[in-house]
Amino acid sequence: MNTRNAIQSSDQDTVLSIGWSHSRRRFAVGLSEGCRVFRADNCLTTHHPRLATDEKAIADGGVGVASVFDDRYLAFAKGGRTPQGSPHIFVFWDATLGKQISVFDLHEPIVSIKLGSAFAAIVLKERTILLQYQQLIPLDGTISERQPTGGNEISKTIVVVPAQSTGQIQIIPFPSGSKRVFRAHNTALRALALSDDSSLIATASIQGTLVRVFDTMTLDQIAEFRRGVDSSIVYSLAISRGNRWVACTSDKGTLHVFDLRPSSQAPVEPQRPLPHRKSVSQGQAPSNASVARSSPPGSVQYQGSIQEYYGLLPAPSIATPASHTAATSALNAFKHSAFAPRALKDIRSVASGPFYIGNESQHWQGGAAYSWTTGPDGTRRRVRNPVPPLANDPSGRPPKGVLAFAAEEMDDNDGALMYVIGGGNDARWERFRLVRGNAGSNGWMLVNEGFRRYLTRQFAD
Repeated sequence: MNTRNAIQSSDQDTVLSIGWSHSRRRFAVGLSEGCRVFRADNCLTTHHPRLATDEKAIADGGVGVASVFDDRYLAFAKGGRTPQGSPHIFVFWDATLGKQISVFDLHEPIVSIKLGSAFAAIVLKERTILLQYQQLIPLDGTISERQPTGGNEISKTIVVVPAQSTGQIQIIPFPSGSKRVFRAHNTALRALALSDDSSLIATASIQGTLVRVFDTMTLDQIAEFRRGVDSSIVYSLAISRGNRWVACTSDKGTLHVFDLRPSSQAPVEPQRPLPHRKSVSQGQAPSNASVARSSPPGSVQYQGSIQEYYGLLPAPSIATPASHTAATSALNAFKHSAFAPRALKDIRSVASGPFYIGNESQHWQGGAAYSWTTGPDGTRRRVRNPVPPLANDPSGRPPKGVLAFAAEEMDDNDGALMYVIGGGNDARWERFRLVRGNAGSNGWMLVNEGFRRYLTRQFAD
């Protein structure tokens, strides 16, 4: 009699992939058995289709990649430990009819799927294919860099994918136009994000220390932010609807929010010219500008120049009294000196906070971590089993920190609302809000408003 405990219960689903809709009102997850679609604002299930085409099939099989357009259409490719289908086949599903309406065998493993308003982008390991919804025929094939993570973005007018050269990005306009290529990083790309109006691109490399933002029209770099000093795996990037906030998640378990319009760019009041130094007549008190101030011992008193005497130039900073503490002034002076390291000069996030990444085991997809075999000498040996790879992650790590800003209309000056989705065995949906506060030096703070385990029972009996 077999009395051993199961390594993983058969009714426990694991999340293999997470994909946001173009409107960010829905997200789809590929499971070890089938796929599901959820609302973004409250994480309630909107669609849980039965994917098995054979009525005698007991299970739907694993879904390695899933993407959703709205409440009716979704696309997926099989995957996982028990796919019951080929990971090369792209399936377009109609939720209203409850069946697949188009199937394409691409003869290569599908890494990622993005559904836009008029086109679908299917990312393979070495190329990206665009499909048009009305006819669902291959529209174009673009050779790109080998993409183990499936980084790409799609909008109404352009598709952004990594180029053939390391660290480069290519922007492909459609339905017509010539593509443009530019270098974003010196190392391979890890994550991409495209703004809603297709004007900005946020990028991060496999180094994971810097986040850069580029203009899609001029290809100029308009901002660079430092996530941290240590290398990390950037999970996701996102840009707010008003193009002010850029958010980033990484394997450090921290959500960072950067400001593309910092307060330092606000209009500065013009400096008033210094008053003219009038001569002192008899019987009159000297003016404040002509009063001599005593200097501490060992210091040199600033005498001023002829231009400053007549009010043509403002006094230099050394002549004005310090408004901060000595330690703060020394730190600021060191930051602007030529000897300061770059990490100290870079712009940091205006707010940050932890998100849940869990403590997933190495074999979170199920199966034994070790197996026994017989060596050449006849002795039994324990061998570590390999971790099954995912469609967009050859290392087999569970998807975590998949980020998106809320679709609701919101003034960026009032803050932002963000959702962070995690997969694996302990799949969670979290909601964060950026509000004004005194927690940070920039006047913004990040508040975790709650979470939900979206694979568990959502309503009580």
